[in-house]
Amino acid sequence: IFNDTIFSTLKPTVTQQDIDAISSPFIKGLAQCLFNNTYNRKYRVQAFTAYKTIESINSQYKIGNYNGFENPTGIAFQTNTTAIIFAKDITNTVYLKIRDFATEGTSPEKSYELKNGLNIVNITNAGLGYISYYTDDANAAPVTVNITAGIVNGIYKKGTTSAEWAEMLTNDVYPKIDIEGYYTKLVTNKSAVSNFHFTTAQPLIDKYDAIAKSEREMMGFFKFNKNFKNRQLVYMESTGGWFAGGLGVHLDLTWGLSNSTSAPGLDIWGVAHELGHINQVRPGLRWTGTTEITNNLYSLWAYYNLYSPTGANRFTRLEGEIADKTAFPKVAGNRFGEIIIQTQINGKNIMDQFRTDYVNPADANFRSLVPFWQLELYYQLAGASKGASTLAFDSDMSDEDTQSPSGPVTGVDYAHWFAIVAEKVRNTDESQLTQGQLVMNFVKNTCDAVQEDLTDFFTSTGFLKPINATISDYTNDQMTITQSMIDDVKSYVLAKGYAKPVSPVINYLSANSVNAYKNLLPVSGITGIGVQIVNNAQGQFLLVNNSQWSNAVAFETYNASNQLISVSIVGTGDTTLANTYVDYPANALNVYAVGYNGQKILVYPATNTLAVDDIKTNNNDFIVYPNPLKNGQKLVINIKNSRENLKAELYDMTGKSFISAKGSLREINKEINDKLQDLKTGIYLISINDGTNTYQSKIIKE
Repeated sequence: IFNDTIFSTLKPTVTQQDIDAISSPFIKGLAQCLFNNTYNRKYRVQAFTAYKTIESINSQYKIGNYNGFENPTGIAFQTNTTAIIFAKDITNTVYLKIRDFATEGTSPEKSYELKNGLNIVNITNAGLGYISYYTDDANAAPVTVNITAGIVNGIYKKGTTSAEWAEMLTNDVYPKIDIEGYYTKLVTNKSAVSNFHFTTAQPLIDKYDAIAKSEREMMGFFKFNKNFKNRQLVYMESTGGWFAGGLGVHLDLTWGLSNSTSAPGLDIWGVAHELGHINQVRPGLRWTGTTEITNNLYSLWAYYNLYSPTGANRFTRLEGEIADKTAFPKVAGNRFGEIIIQTQINGKNIMDQFRTDYVNPADANFRSLVPFWQLELYYQLAGASKGASTLAFDSDMSDEDTQSPSGPVTGVDYAHWFAIVAEKVRNTDESQLTQGQLVMNFVKNTCDAVQEDLTDFFTSTGFLKPINATISDYTNDQMTITQSMIDDVKSYVLAKGYAKPVSPVINYLSANSVNAYKNLLPVSGITGIGVQIVNNAQGQFLLVNNSQWSNAVAFETYNASNQLISVSIVGTGDTTLANTYVDYPANALNVYAVGYNGQKILVYPATNTLAVDDIKTNNNDFIVYPNPLKNGQKLVINIKNSRENLKAELYDMTGKSFISAKGSLREINKEINDKLQDLKTGIYLISINDGTNTYQSKIIKE
């Protein structure tokens, strides 16, 4: 009476009398359900496709374990029961895998091999069922299975209706539910996800998918046409913490339900961090010391693109957090200052703090992450300061069914620098290399990827600095980089004939200054204007008003011997970017603003004498005299071919405005002279804008 070999449909001529005549209670019951149209064919009768073996992904892509629980059945099984399962089209090894995710911590699991035809399976463990079908046969056909046993629990997939989802969350069949996306698969508690997504889980799985897809993009899966359909597993429990392990990513619900089960509240950094552990390309992009660093390249990229800033400035944890202090004051963004002091100023290797004999290491993982972030910013966001294409971030998961590979890039594909490095690592046998050789390969591979000579950058940031030490990174390993190895790398890059990058100060780049690098914005400011010495509990600073120092990317602090003693990236201490708290210790003297192109302007201190350029600018188009201005004298301001609608401001050296005037040059001369006599002696700045040009000069009033 059945129409197929897996007993999933009845012949159209079957009648109730035919069913009543069946002697087997099981067959009779199955036929009756089919006849009454009460058999849940959506879940019980499914075609399941083959997935690439996890082992081949490990070896070909040199990454960790992807999802071992593809093909969810949506059916929960009970212990010590018998399951009748029909199957067809099996030509490779196929199992029914049952894992009891609800028994947290241990989660018993067992696999039962399936054959074509009738399978009588004695189920010895409870849990959710999966058709485990992994093969490296690219032509493996789908298998079809009819599972007559177990209780339907459900699966959330794209297209699941609100009513179906609500039924899954409230059916009391099993406390956990499968949520399946394009790039990730979640196993989470119904009670947890229902707090935030009772009508649909799509926003949640889309957020996970966007993060996972961004990591595939960075690894070059799309660029090199190496994407595969296996997902990354994220499973949640109320114990154990957050970590990446053999199964996939484990998230602890007690660390905050919204952090893992709410799309708006999702811990973007943490999720990308754990997914990133799986996606670390090894060993070439995970040498000793970088276990908790190179996975955070993915975290930085996802966080920067997905989080919602409270103000106009978009930044990451590196720019925003107040971290531990070693040599730089404990203010927001101090990790940049710390790593610059360690590497550029003190000449240490980037892995120096990971030495087992290092006294009181602090925040080593995040500090050493800074140069990697600078490479991401420069090549993925700033277009290499050449107007090159930036790296797209796809947060819209609605069109993944129809996505097409990106077209070829003309010229150097700066945006995919990391993908090109990862591809080189995937295609190179580095298993016999030392840890130091892996670092040297990374430097060479990065220069090759962008076809630029980055040896200055890698020297400043400590990659090309000698080290011979035991490194602590969960386990201990030897890191040796000799001067000879460094010289070999420099010779290798020199022989390639690569040009230097447009910016000689990529090592000062941050999310706070990326637009200056991207749009080639020159630094500007007047010495002594908009600055003041301040002291607080964290130390002594030169407080710089950033509006007076446009497009500065960093501020260098020098001592009386003209030695560089500290560098503060723009926005240090103030994530709104209104000010920069420039490190100004007791032995500091001069501070210079640095532009994206390496141009430097003295910020502090101001001198009491005026250079010619302070008096006459723009080839004598703007003249202010007499200067210095003695008591009782009138100031004369002259602008060649002056316009009528001028705006003038007179500031003191802190940036405080004392006089504002509008009108013709004659009117401005009159108003400024009327008020100037009432001001005390000192140094002032006059600024006049004619709608096109801004003219500025210092004035000394005696």
